Amino acid sequence: MSDDGKKRPLGKADLTTEQAADTLNVSVEYLACLLDEGRIPFREQRGHRLLGREDLLAFKRERDRDRQNALDDLAQISQDLGGYAELSKGD
Repeated sequence: MSDDGKKRPLGKADLTTEQAADTLNVSVEYLACLLDEGRIPFREQRGHRLLGREDLLAFKRERDRDRQNALDDLAQISQDLGGYAELSKGD
């Protein structure tokens, strides 16, 4: 609700914490930790945290990129150490 007591709809670019947590596929509690750490910007409106859609999607892209880089690094380490050699025997 706005200050005059009337309901104000969320802007198209606003997400609730529940919507944001669903988008990231994390719990609301974990999302709250990310917000408290300052990793995702938000604003407060009448005691509720609202996140900008673009801010959330930027965080998600960065998180996904970091995850992919970590997986690539692990795959390279495994290959360097001769891991999964049994997969190449049938070639």
